[in-house]
Amino acid sequence: MSEMKSSRIGEAVILLVLAGRLGIAAPEEPPTAPEGPVGTTPDSFFQPLTEEEFGRIPPVEGGEEQKSFWEPAGDDFFVDIPRALDSEGNPVEDFDEALWRKEFGKATPEKEEWVQSGGHLEYRGAYSTNIDQSAPGTDVDLRIRPNETEVSDWINTFALGYEYQYEIVPDVLKGAVRYDLSHYNYADESRENATLHLVELATIQRLTESLEWEIYGGVGIDSRQPNAQYNREDFFQWHLGTEFRQEIDEARNLSLGYEYRHRDYETRQGANLLATEITPFYDWAEHHLWSAYSHDLTEHLHLDASLNYSKRDYDSTTLDEFGEPIVGEFRRYDLWEPMVALTSTPTDHTQLTAYYVYDFLSSSGRYYDYDESTFGVLLEQDLCPERVPGLVFKSQFEYANRNYDSQLSRSLLAGGHRSVRDDERITLYFALERTIEDNLTTGIDYYYVDNDSNDDYSRYQEDRYGAYVRYDF
Repeated sequence: MSEMKSSRIGEAVILLVLAGRLGIAAPEEPPTAPEGPVGTTPDSFFQPLTEEEFGRIPPVEGGEEQKSFWEPAGDDFFVDIPRALDSEGNPVEDFDEALWRKEFGKATPEKEEWVQSGGHLEYRGAYSTNIDQSAPGTDVDLRIRPNETEVSDWINTFALGYEYQYEIVPDVLKGAVRYDLSHYNYADESRENATLHLVELATIQRLTESLEWEIYGGVGIDSRQPNAQYNREDFFQWHLGTEFRQEIDEARNLSLGYEYRHRDYETRQGANLLATEITPFYDWAEHHLWSAYSHDLTEHLHLDASLNYSKRDYDSTTLDEFGEPIVGEFRRYDLWEPMVALTSTPTDHTQLTAYYVYDFLSSSGRYYDYDESTFGVLLEQDLCPERVPGLVFKSQFEYANRNYDSQLSRSLLAGGHRSVRDDERITLYFALERTIEDNLTTGIDYYYVDNDSNDDYSRYQEDRYGAYVRYDF
């Protein structure tokens, strides 16, 4: 050891001499560990005791026997500790759930229950300036009172909807019973009173964690006064359908479906109809297919797209471009309807949706064929969310242009010529509503439609002023 020390001192001296001749400072030699017993440090403040000395610490007078670690007094200690959450991570009964949701709701979103039941009850009262949306002229293909157009009236509407779901195989298969009721009561024109019942049964199966398959079927019964302006008789309808719903990921969803519908009008079954009873409401059967796709593009931008196709066969004779029956040829049509919509939520209190819908109808004969483009914008804006929670302003603007392929207008141009029918429709909607406690919603609204057409009998306007109350349960 002494020889090692001597060599280190010699090296240091040589470095100092060289540094003095070259005019540079010698590098510092790293400090060596101080000599002493193994396990000690040069820190004068902290000097840990050896294991032997630590074991000789006397116990406190009157104390209990030394324990290696703290132990609870009894088995019920942990049971008595107050908790905010139960064993499944949900707030307990005596916990302030509203405070929990406010603080942690976004960080820990609540998992939606697979089996759900609920419904709504709604009353709407509205004053309409044109309950039939009739034109100033004579709608020879629709109306049974040609001289009575643009009738105004107060309409009371009652609606009830309820769906009950029940589990058949836990987390795999469930059933559903659905019922919808709509009743329309007119203050002065009671001949227009109508009631619609719809009952549906369904089964929903989870094929995978993200794929659902639904099979459903039901009936619809419409009951209305026989002397209504449009002479639309009662009907009975039944339908069967199926739909697949795929959750691709947290941001994307896809659905595909098919439905068959068949409608029978009561008086259409008889052959002894008067000429004045002939209306466009005839029995029909329809195949309907659809697909829908939704995608959260960003946190504040959502995309919806869908494609609908319907093929309908009527038990009635089709018409030519002049509106005359084509003997021996029944009415049929194919209707395509693609739609795309973008919804933006620039703030927590604003939602703006822009959409485009295209309709293309091709039928037997030449009277009904048309293509239509529809552009629309919807706005929902919370008003005074801090002072008046649940107060929302809603508005909608829609423009549609329908071009008929061959149907001739019932209007004469200069020179006595008739043109092919062309319609432009503008729709406006405004509503101010208030939701209370997430269950009760009240509101007032205004609806306006203006159908401008070069066909005199298809040009009409309507103003509708309404108030409504809805309870969700």
